[in-house]
Amino acid sequence: MNARTIIELEKKIVPEMFELIEKRYQILLNIFYYEPIGRRALANNLKLGERTIRDETSKLQEKNFIKIERQGMRITEDGKTLLRDLEQLIHITRGLFRLEIELEKKLSLKNVIIVPGNVEKNPKVLNLMGKTAADYIKDILKDNMIMGVTGGSSVSAIAKEMDFMNLKNVFVIPARGGMGKIANNQSNNIAAQLANKLHGNYELLHMPDDVEGEVLETLKENPTIKYTLEKLKKLDVLLIGIGRADKMIEKRGLSQKKREFLKQKNAVAEAFGHYFDKEGNVIYRSSSVGIGIQDLKKIPHVIAVAGGSDKAEAIKATCKIGKDFLLVTDESAAKAIIEK
Repeated sequence: MNARTIIELEKKIVPEMFELIEKRYQILLNIFYYEPIGRRALANNLKLGERTIRDETSKLQEKNFIKIERQGMRITEDGKTLLRDLEQLIHITRGLFRLEIELEKKLSLKNVIIVPGNVEKNPKVLNLMGKTAADYIKDILKDNMIMGVTGGSSVSAIAKEMDFMNLKNVFVIPARGGMGKIANNQSNNIAAQLANKLHGNYELLHMPDDVEGEVLETLKENPTIKYTLEKLKKLDVLLIGIGRADKMIEKRGLSQKKREFLKQKNAVAEAFGHYFDKEGNVIYRSSSVGIGIQDLKKIPHVIAVAGGSDKAEAIKATCKIGKDFLLVTDESAAKAIIEK
């Protein structure tokens, strides 16, 4: 009998023990992401009574998992170690290993990683997805590799959660032009942030994602842009986010004509400048330069990060274009996809 089977058996016999573990896991996780945090704020985050929080945090303090200071509570190094160990346990008790296998079959993907929680209810779940993807990248990234990144909050979370590494001659480059107004979520900024953490180099793509016609052709002849585009053809790793088509239409500020066209064609998803219907067919591509569908098969490691049950249809459609993707998603999206 393996450890996973034993834990599942114990959960059936003593469910209250795992309810307590889950509660303390959530407390530690919230302290980790919101430190320094006071008891009242923590109680509000977790929808628990202040007395419960006081009792539980006192126990965690006694074991040296947290520190309680005037500014608020902070997690200790012992607490961080415990949190990492608990993540594996929570994966088993919530049945996420089985859910991953089921989702891989549903989406015909080789690899799916599900993090516990719902990013729509707790924005910090996005950090967990980012950390999970970052840990995976640490295992596959080697000296002399080239990594491409798209923009968006999910890919930005990977950069934020990436640990510092000392790699040689690693290049990070934007895989698309810029879009939207949030600077931290721009592909150029993400590329620079990741390169800094990896002790690598980066190039920038100084052009918006919706340039057309003569202006586009002129920009493509710019030596710096030309150099970056050449490197895009040699990617070893690509990080992408997945968005709902209706939301991305607004973010990209598409013309009324294009909006009507995408609505007529029943667009449900957007990724790296491509809009897809529910069958994964490309129905519109931004005319800007960057990664295209034909490039994906040449890239050894494509990592897609997206969560939230509202993105279930978008994730399902996008994953039809790449069976070799690694998908990092959250529990709510995984369940919603399986139920559809």
